[in-house]
Amino acid sequence: MRNLLFFSTLLAVISVVGCKPTENNSYYRITGTIENSSEGDTVMLQTEDDQNLVELERAFIHNGQFVFTGRQDSTVERIITYIKNGVKMGAVFFLENGNIKMKLDETTSITGTKHNDIYQEFLNKINGIYGQMSSVNENLADSADIDTTHTDIYQKVNSLDKKANDLIIETIKENINNPIGLYLFKRYNYLLPPKLQYFLISKMPLPWRRTTAIDDIKTQLDLLPQDSISSLE
Repeated sequence: MRNLLFFSTLLAVISVVGCKPTENNSYYRITGTIENSSEGDTVMLQTEDDQNLVELERAFIHNGQFVFTGRQDSTVERIITYIKNGVKMGAVFFLENGNIKMKLDETTSITGTKHNDIYQEFLNKINGIYGQMSSVNENLADSADIDTTHTDIYQKVNSLDKKANDLIIETIKENINNPIGLYLFKRYNYLLPPKLQYFLISKMPLPWRRTTAIDDIKTQLDLLPQDSISSLE
């Protein structure tokens, strides 16, 4: 009887432990699909090291989807890569514990966790602006050769371009203490005045400020005349 009770208790403990990762988000599970993928196609989880992609893990398409599972101590930038029509494709996302859902096709969507949801919202907005710019440029190509018409179209393009840049800058500022801000800062720092770049670097966690990418940006900033830096806001 005591053995039976012990066995029943052990099963209960195993059941609780088995539920814990999902309930407490102490593990990650990436579930994804790729448009027009085939059974057995390879999907790779990669990181960037000194501008080179390094494979961390790979999965294979099975029954139309791929799955990665594991545990992550902190949120980090990662890249999911795959081959489509003989071309290597990739998408940036943020690896963190929780259920991450990926839909990789012409309109990629990566959601399900805090930072991926924030980044996806940013991508939806920026792609919407770029879509408007594309439509305006098509109108320019199709329009009659009238200076006033072209001037109006150029103004619309410039306005949309400023709107996109403003969105990028605000998103960096709002997220400078998390991996989204770091990723966007490394990619779009040229849009920011030098004085603002210095300020945002000072707000980053110390380990980030010591990375090669940020060191390279600071080196370029230090080469600028100090009077020009102080005058830019």
